[in-house]
Amino acid sequence: MKIKILKSVSFLLVFVMVLTAGVCSFGTVYAAKKTTYNQYIKYRGQNLQNTFAKLKSGKELTVAYYGGSVTAGTGASKADETSWRGLIGQWLVDNFPENTINNVNLAIGGTGSKYGAYRLNHNVISLKPDLIFVELAINDYYDWQVEKADVSEYSTRFETVIRNIRTALPECDIVTVLTTERNHVRDNQVGELHSQAQAHEDICVAYNVPSIHVGRAISDKVAPGCSDEKWGEYFYNSSAVLLDIVHPNDKGYKVYYDVIEEYFHNCLKETAYDGTVKNHTVPRMVNDFLIDGDIQYIDVDGKLLAKSEELGGSGFVFETSNNMKLFGTDAAKQIDGNSSSFVLEFTGTEIAIVDYTKYGGTKTVDSYMVSIDGGKKKVVGNIIDPTVLATDLPYGKHTVELMPVFKRDMSEVLYIKGFLVRDQRKQSAKYDHEHKFLVYKSDNNATCKKNGTKTARCYKAGCDKILTVTDYGSKRTHKFVTVANKKATLSKNGKGELICDYCGDFKDIVTIYKIKSVKASNCEYNGKAQTPTVTVKDSKGKKISSKYYTVKGYGSRKNVGRYKAKVTFKGIYKGSKTVYFNVTPPKYTVKKLTAGKKSLKVTLAKKSKQVKGYEVEYSTSKKFTKSTTKKKTVKSYKKINLTLKGLKSKKTYYVRVRTYKTVKGKKYYSNWSKVAKKKVK
Repeated sequence: MKIKILKSVSFLLVFVMVLTAGVCSFGTVYAAKKTTYNQYIKYRGQNLQNTFAKLKSGKELTVAYYGGSVTAGTGASKADETSWRGLIGQWLVDNFPENTINNVNLAIGGTGSKYGAYRLNHNVISLKPDLIFVELAINDYYDWQVEKADVSEYSTRFETVIRNIRTALPECDIVTVLTTERNHVRDNQVGELHSQAQAHEDICVAYNVPSIHVGRAISDKVAPGCSDEKWGEYFYNSSAVLLDIVHPNDKGYKVYYDVIEEYFHNCLKETAYDGTVKNHTVPRMVNDFLIDGDIQYIDVDGKLLAKSEELGGSGFVFETSNNMKLFGTDAAKQIDGNSSSFVLEFTGTEIAIVDYTKYGGTKTVDSYMVSIDGGKKKVVGNIIDPTVLATDLPYGKHTVELMPVFKRDMSEVLYIKGFLVRDQRKQSAKYDHEHKFLVYKSDNNATCKKNGTKTARCYKAGCDKILTVTDYGSKRTHKFVTVANKKATLSKNGKGELICDYCGDFKDIVTIYKIKSVKASNCEYNGKAQTPTVTVKDSKGKKISSKYYTVKGYGSRKNVGRYKAKVTFKGIYKGSKTVYFNVTPPKYTVKKLTAGKKSLKVTLAKKSKQVKGYEVEYSTSKKFTKSTTKKKTVKSYKKINLTLKGLKSKKTYYVRVRTYKTVKGKKYYSNWSKVAKKKVK
């Protein structure tokens, strides 16, 4: 049996395992023999195809475990043996005795995907591992509790890790492991993740990275109720730390291991892989920018400390440090409290510090006073590792001076391990052009309490970038509508409340007045079945909107005659009423008037079978007063020309026409046509 437990190694299999909780989704390249933890495993992409190929060929395998304290094994009785990391490493050794397995612990407790992105080149990619476990989501949740960043920030950080591994090490297999903590148990039990873990899971989906949701598996074991007794069965418990909310004990780590072991067994022992190594594909970026850009590590050693003093720094001494050995054993130890300063020359656009405090007291550095190129000192909060001292600088050589500030506990001792320098000109970007957003469209989401938003798409053809901004001035005014508590009827008033249709605010209690009148208008024949227009008014004479009733006609309702319709009320009204209406003959129009001597020739423009005859009225008054008006009846609809005789010479006459038809002894008239006029000769 060959095994190497390495602290730092030049040949690493980086197995990026990110701990997540979720639901299983099997691939199709192998036949799974174990299914106990199927629901907690998401098989994606090539899974462990390249790992299998290297093991099958007898090559040395380097596995990197990249994460926080749960990957380091905090809470386990023997971190290198009884943590999930130690157990899965031993599984590889036991199952592939002919291979040399290098299990490399790259975990740093308390660090999430921000630190993971910044230290990736130095701690992981430079070692060229074969398989990487990435476990960063739970510390992203703890980082969020401090910094309250938008969830997109954690997506960007995690994508930086995954994409840079995929790009730099295309053959390297990655596995994401999603763990849990006590506050997330109920969400895990219904298959949900905390928002930072879900951001990681979404990136895994985009990049075809398998994820193992060990947090869900252990959450299901502590259900129901998540009592102290049940939680303590699986999580670390001592006189110093009572019921740790995130670090499992040996039994809890065994649960994590069991889920991961099933995935390994199915992918490496019961697999249909042919032993061919294939490059993993790199999809289009999810986020607009990543926090990469040729990040280089500057180690603090005696020479660098001497250079700091030469540039004006003071209050630090060189010391060998066993903490954070992933950044070497050298450190600059602060000895003068808030009077200490460190000065560094670097070339780039951004600089971050790699530091830690040795607990002489209870708190870390509160902040740093930072000066760039001799400029004014600015306060930089020391919130999330690594602390970025300066960013967005012009590319070139710069000098940074920093002074630690211990406001709360002067007994702290700061150790500077090194610095991370970034060139933002080289950061990965989703788009190759500057976005411009010209035409915005309202999202129609304004309320009475706040403005809505509007969205635009980048003007460049083919660009899918959209921008959503506040639509100032779109805030609505209240639109109060009546919501019925008791609906009004044809005989009784109702009661209701005035409620804003946009925001739900209450204004007043109102009476819904009863329905007083329901009238249907007549319809002109058009050859089709018709439904009348109905006018409804309440007892106060106010017209009731048609949104509060429907109208249904009965019978053919096509030819001239009398028909009925039913009006059914809804909304704040109830009940129904039957109304009657006529389908009247179609109107004729006066097409032409031809003046003759004391006569007018009338030419009509239309004839129809639904017309029996028509009446022509003519008058010297445009108001058709009784004393000036005469009428002529034509009993055949076919006759569309007639002459009016005996008219007064030199007088202007006004002419109109209406049709009629007799149905079952009742004569139905059309409306009068538009009036035509002509001066008689």
